[in-house]
Amino acid sequence: NRICLPAMLITTFNNPNYFHWTTMPGLVPLMLQDYFKIDNQNQQVLLLSSSNRHKLPNYIDDILGIVAPEKEIYKSKTIGSKINTRFCLQQIKSEVGVSELLTKWWNKKLEYKFSSSFFPKRRLFVSRKNSSKRRCINEDILYDSLRKLGFEFIALEKLSVFNQLKLFSEASIIVTTHGAGLSNLLACKQGTKI
Repeated sequence: NRICLPAMLITTFNNPNYFHWTTMPGLVPLMLQDYFKIDNQNQQVLLLSSSNRHKLPNYIDDILGIVAPEKEIYKSKTIGSKINTRFCLQQIKSEVGVSELLTKWWNKKLEYKFSSSFFPKRRLFVSRKNSSKRRCINEDILYDSLRKLGFEFIALEKLSVFNQLKLFSEASIIVTTHGAGLSNLLACKQGTKI
């Protein structure tokens, strides 16, 4: 297929997990476009590229529905551009980091969606019981102690992206094992304890 419109190619070939789609390199091109006030955003289409080995995850539509609901999206395997590429951002063997600029951009995208959470009060225990990596070996004992302090048991894999972000925006304290679900910290209010 050939698309003759301004387009932005977004891909995470090397590591297509939730963290990399919500932060780096995933949404950084959209954030930079807003930051530098690049024109033609209204007519621009998003091209989402995947490989045979790494398919596009199901949550991509949810994420883009939050941060770029007005954009038309084309999905395909191994999309490329041979001409008229003005700018390219690629992350190669770099340490993973989330900039303050990216965090502020996400906060701005989410502020009107979760305006009811100005004073977060929920205490969350985020489980990794169903994960293949970094499970807490004494999770049941830990949660039993935390439940007495008012913590709720949460399994993120059962929630939509929107509901995950909403939940984190309502949290005053979050206890969990390290994992991609911590990308949802982008929705937390200032002062949330992790």
